[in-house]
Amino acid sequence: MIIMTEITTYECDYCGQVFEDKEECIRHEWECRYEELLKNENCEPLKLYYIDGTEVEGFDYPICDNLGAVEIYSYAWAQFINDYFEYCGYEPPVRIDCGIVETYGLWYYDPEYHYGEWRNYSEVFEDVRKIGKKFNQGA
Repeated sequence: MIIMTEITTYECDYCGQVFEDKEECIRHEWECRYEELLKNENCEPLKLYYIDGTEVEGFDYPICDNLGAVEIYSYAWAQFINDYFEYCGYEPPVRIDCGIVETYGLWYYDPEYHYGEWRNYSEVFEDVRKIGKKFNQGA
C-alpha cells in the first residue's frame, strides 16, 4: 500500500515565488503587480490617501473602506486600482470607458454625493467655478 500526501501550492504569476497559503499568494501578487508598475510606468506613481487625508506609504494591501482618495496619471494605474477595488468587492473609483480613462488626477470618495460616489476633483472644481461665474461671484 502506498500512502501519499497531496500538497497544494500557489505560484505568483509575476515573480514565480511559491506559497502554501492562497491568500498569502494573492496578497503577494498585488504587491508584485504594484512594484512592476512602479518600474515600468513612465509617469507619476499611484497615490492612495486614507479618509483623513494621510498618504498611504507604498501599497500595503489597504482596506478599501479606509481609503478616501486615489491619484492616478496612467491607464495602467487606473486599471490596477480598479481591479483591486473589484477584487475586494467594491465599486471601482476611476471611470474607464472602452479602455479610456475618463479623467486623470485626484479621485475622492464623496459619501454625500448620490449616496456615496467617487468623484474627480478637477470636475468638481470646474462645476464650482461655473456656479460662481453664473452668479457673478468671481470664482
